[in-house]
Amino acid sequence: MYKKAYKILKNNMVFIQPVLVLQLIIAMIISFNYSRIQMPVIRIVTLCLVLLLFTACLSGWLYINKYGVLSYNEKDSPEEISEKAIQNLKKFFEGIGCNFIKTGIFCLVIFAIYFVTFYGLYIFCLNYFGIPEFINNLVQISETGTKEQILEYANNIPDREKIKFSNWVMIINTGISIINFFAILYFSVMSFEKKNFIISLYLAIKFLIKNLFKSICIMLFIFLIYIIIQFIPLLLGINSISATIFIITLTLYFNYYVLLVFCFYYDKTQNNSNNRTECIGENSVSDKTCEGN
Repeated sequence: MYKKAYKILKNNMVFIQPVLVLQLIIAMIISFNYSRIQMPVIRIVTLCLVLLLFTACLSGWLYINKYGVLSYNEKDSPEEISEKAIQNLKKFFEGIGCNFIKTGIFCLVIFAIYFVTFYGLYIFCLNYFGIPEFINNLVQISETGTKEQILEYANNIPDREKIKFSNWVMIINTGISIINFFAILYFSVMSFEKKNFIISLYLAIKFLIKNLFKSICIMLFIFLIYIIIQFIPLLLGINSISATIFIITLTLYFNYYVLLVFCFYYDKTQNNSNNRTECIGENSVSDKTCEGN
């Protein structure tokens, strides 16, 4: 599964193109509007435009990733691999037409899940650990103090405050990792099943429970890769070249994550009718038409 997702990404490196182009377009739109235009109405319109672009790109991108999994064959020749990669990329706009509204609804559901989860984690941490006092003090010192004063205060933070802050970071990061994985799993169900968002949510939860151990292994593996990627700016320094390398690497990382979860879900369900019945209790097969996506 891990190797399969890597090979699919390697065979379809063009998959990262829509994401990189989207990042560039959004950065240009936000930079132009927010630096030159102060009218609130224009800024609201800009935000709506960015959200529409994001939804359109996500719907097409998930669609081509799905077909990257469906079309994968380890026995393909280099010529067949190149041809399939081009054919998969061409389905990008087809995916927007098929999945735009559906993806928009799923994004709203995922946003609601994120909001509820983070609010619950915030209340939990607030009640059990309290807010680390040094944060407010550090903000005040950074606004009025010198660099030496900031460093001196940071070096003299009490251990109990460091532990309290570490507890916050650990719990929030754990929550983020779980929700990120579930969001991609949810999108996997959306991509491979002909179900509405409520049934897809149920199937995603059921699949997660039945495959909890492997899901945790994937989350730990992906988190380890993410930690390694964070060292890129430290090794290359802070400059435009390292920033570009970091963005491309992070995009590849996220695309691999999506393909890994897609392969995980597909191999457990769609690729084996017996496993499919066991995992989600269904026997429907995803079709390759626009209606079935």
